[in-house]
Amino acid sequence: MRVMNELVDLFYNWNISSLSEYSSLISTKDSTGLFPPYVPFVGKNYDKYGIFIYCMAQNVENNSGYLSQCTQIEKVNRLLKSIDIRPREVMYALVGIFLNVKYRVAIETLDEIKEYIAITNYYKFSLNNGTRDINPNSNLRNPYAYWKLNDELSLKELEFLKPKVVISFRGRHNDVIKGAGLSNPVIVNDPSWILQGNRGCLKEAGSWHREPKDTVVEDLITKYISQIKEEKYMSKKDAIKIYLRKYYYDWSQKLG
Repeated sequence: MRVMNELVDLFYNWNISSLSEYSSLISTKDSTGLFPPYVPFVGKNYDKYGIFIYCMAQNVENNSGYLSQCTQIEKVNRLLKSIDIRPREVMYALVGIFLNVKYRVAIETLDEIKEYIAITNYYKFSLNNGTRDINPNSNLRNPYAYWKLNDELSLKELEFLKPKVVISFRGRHNDVIKGAGLSNPVIVNDPSWILQGNRGCLKEAGSWHREPKDTVVEDLITKYISQIKEEKYMSKKDAIKIYLRKYYYDWSQKLG
């Protein structure tokens, strides 16, 4: 298992004073100030395939109880304690499909898949205006200091973890990753799109629908969906099936 102590020390001591102009909009704070940036969760078998997942932002609510009770070093290590990233289970399933296409392995449980990945959010500081989460890509008056700090942190963790594959949601950050020459991200639609209507793409008659093709993959998808416990996604299992099958088809053409 990769030793994370060096990265933990770096993030714990990172200068985040450039965020002071946004402090009123940052929900990851308490009476001691802003929470420090956090390091990725790294599974015990990460080095075998080197798959690194970037979600977007943690969206911690204002006055978050459990984090306010943590020490600063525990806040840096928060994902090692609890992978509070959504929708992580759908992302684990997506990795399972990727591993099957790329390496012809069939890992049947989401908990086992988790141990083969590293996962975090690209943006390390949650933004909330008191009533709703704020999208850092489009809702800050002057986002450049916020972007710059998060870019620096994310590039440092990529340099440290040296992934073979980065799976990432759409956004400006992918150009930053490409520009640093550290990876050419595999870009996917954020699975939260499943909850947002997805423009009808994930219906049986939608543009993402594909007929079943591979019985092994269909069996994997069925098993993955049966293990999803995140409440909002449990009622969207038909859409998740179409979402996973579409990426199986796409990756089979590019990677298979």
